[in-house]
Amino acid sequence: ALGARYKDKFIGELSDYTCFSFQAIKHLTTGDGGALAISDIFKYKEAVTRKWFGIDRDSAALSELGERQYDIGQLGFKYHLNNYAAALGLGNLADFNERMKKRRKIAAFYDEELDDVSGIHPFNYKKDRESAYWLYGFHVENRSDFLRALKAKSIIASVVHQRIDRNSIFGGKVKDLANQEKFDKTQIHIPIHDGIDISKAEYIIKSIKEGW
Repeated sequence: ALGARYKDKFIGELSDYTCFSFQAIKHLTTGDGGALAISDIFKYKEAVTRKWFGIDRDSAALSELGERQYDIGQLGFKYHLNNYAAALGLGNLADFNERMKKRRKIAAFYDEELDDVSGIHPFNYKKDRESAYWLYGFHVENRSDFLRALKAKSIIASVVHQRIDRNSIFGGKVKDLANQEKFDKTQIHIPIHDGIDISKAEYIIKSIKEGW
């Protein structure tokens, strides 16, 4: 959701901790990995320490032997990006705002063109929030037919993602998620990424309007 807003604030400003994914197909990528945005300076310092084995590098000077002198006081991890991934992310960040404008332009085009298409029902977007449009989704009737019709025209559509409570680690299927179950039955997403321009979006819309 990098680039999304809620009540005039960017995602990342709203919570004590916000986790961003920069996995390969995200709209800002480092190849894999992500970032953690933290609003409190003390929690930030703790996270910086924990991300590297619990070692406070700022307070752990190098000895003349070349090893840091430290005393680990809390459990830590190895959760920092390598320099290659960070460089890739910074390169992607340079034109991120321009790419977001293009993505929102495509999404607005989809909104307008799909508004009155029979069998398609848009997601409910409220005025006090703005999507980052990593994905563009809606509800569709006869989803399997829809997918096959687009695939026949070399357009890949898919669900993203289905409920995870079915996994054994979460205790198996939860029975009281009626809205989630309803959502999963009809949700679908069509292409929206840096390789999509208006001409390709027009082809996708034309293909959808031809029916399924």
